[in-house]
Amino acid sequence: MWTRKELKEKAKAGLNRNYWKAVLVCGIIFSFLCGGSSAGHASMSSNAVLSSNTSSADLGLSEGALVGIGTAVLLLLIAVIIVLIILKALLINPLEVGIAKFELNAVNSEANVSDLGSGYDVSYKRNAKAMFIYYLYIVIGLIIFVIPGIIIAYQLRMVPYILAENPDMDRKQAFAKSREIMAGNKWKSFVLDLSFLPWLILGSITLGLVNIFYVVPYIHLTHAALYEAIKK
Repeated sequence: MWTRKELKEKAKAGLNRNYWKAVLVCGIIFSFLCGGSSAGHASMSSNAVLSSNTSSADLGLSEGALVGIGTAVLLLLIAVIIVLIILKALLINPLEVGIAKFELNAVNSEANVSDLGSGYDVSYKRNAKAMFIYYLYIVIGLIIFVIPGIIIAYQLRMVPYILAENPDMDRKQAFAKSREIMAGNKWKSFVLDLSFLPWLILGSITLGLVNIFYVVPYIHLTHAALYEAIKK
């Protein structure tokens, strides 16, 4: 049985060995490419719509013109969303497998930034497809109801690590393996995540700087240590 203290000690040791590389990979690359970007795009898109509506009203355009502009903006937003989904599926999702590979190497010994390329070099099509379905399951669960989405997220939490460590394993096997090793570990993993809440609060107070330079790499390596603890 694993304990939070053991996992965090292993994560800290890995972070000490690979500090600046972990900051680059987990704190910067993951944070800016794999997380939070969609919210920023949504915010910018909302501002664009508001600006368009305001300027149209100021110009005194007819109702038909306003409808036409609104339709064009909506179609543009839909096109942007589709492009972002495609980019995430083809470029960012396989990168997450490479990041998982980096994290596993970091908690065990020395990691290299070149580990990121493994998501593209090894089983690229499988990685892209598996991670797309991985996120699709979670999103559908969250849409149906929040709790099923959270449960699915914890069931499939280890999929990136399993894909990174088993290049010959297909998507269905990776999903089944994650569900198997997370059985009995979902609640403990949830409590593990809650234990980082004070760190995340500190990160928000420092405008995200502490998150980038310590908290996010620390959390990622702890998750990798969890995988190492339960994978067998």
